[in-house]
Amino acid sequence: MNWPGYIKPEEDEIFTSWFYRLSKEHRIKSHTFSKFFFDGLPIWNRDIDQYCPEIIKRKIYEHTPLSKDRIENLFLSSFDGIVFNDVISTKSLLSIGINHRKRRKFGLLYCIGCLEKEVKFFKKSWRLTSSLVCLECSLKLLDSCPHCNSPIAFHRLENGIKGKIPENDLNSCYKCLRDITKTDKIYADDDSIKYQKYINNTIDFGFNDLTQYSFTFFSVLHELEHKLYSRSKKWNKFRIEVEKYRSISMLNKNLNRIKSREESLLITYELLESWPQKFINFLSGRKLTYSDFSKDFRDIPPFWFSNVLKFNI
Repeated sequence: MNWPGYIKPEEDEIFTSWFYRLSKEHRIKSHTFSKFFFDGLPIWNRDIDQYCPEIIKRKIYEHTPLSKDRIENLFLSSFDGIVFNDVISTKSLLSIGINHRKRRKFGLLYCIGCLEKEVKFFKKSWRLTSSLVCLECSLKLLDSCPHCNSPIAFHRLENGIKGKIPENDLNSCYKCLRDITKTDKIYADDDSIKYQKYINNTIDFGFNDLTQYSFTFFSVLHELEHKLYSRSKKWNKFRIEVEKYRSISMLNKNLNRIKSREESLLITYELLESWPQKFINFLSGRKLTYSDFSKDFRDIPPFWFSNVLKFNI
């Protein structure tokens, strides 16, 4: 039998967003919903979008008209084999920094334009490290409340209101309760839109002009990006050479904030664009070794990348 207050998940909606809206539709808090329908399994003290127990998926299948594939698509694991091939160690997903029910990191993004719509929900793609722009709205994504700079943690809107259902919608900050869409919209520039189109197409097709396996592209993209933040005296050569190449400084930049990632991702994308010629031009005359690039890969770097390194360093 379907749940009486069933509502369908929106396109690209992430599980926790749908679960919160579903609970509200039933006029109960999410904790109570889990107690009644998910055998009391805890939801908010773990990254349930990334690591979901099978019992929850089974309960959804038993009590909604959703297919098993549609249910799987609610979770970040649906990016497996496309954006990453190991959900545990991937750098392709943003960490939300869970501490009990609190969120310490800015790992859930949002688009002002999308949250201004009648049906407000959070998207699965807003947990991807590679996400910078909403192409539908042409707006830059944000990662915190514009009023108090708190991380996005909509589930905490239920805190401190015993016996009541929160009236605030998903566009409300849990801490200051102000509308997170009430701020200036920042429209994406051409370079950012070009980058995001390339990223989205790579995800949609599962390949791009660099590789037949999209997850290897994201592996290289994020390994190079992380190197731009290196403070190691032994392994910071790539960062130093990029700083010279672009006449910038990556010191005091924070990988955990989208404003810094926007810069580092666009730099990395530029090096990978028109592969391999731009990257070869960058390597020319620079004192970089194969190890400067290969050290942090979980396994060996993918062939399309390592082959260029071997013949040009």
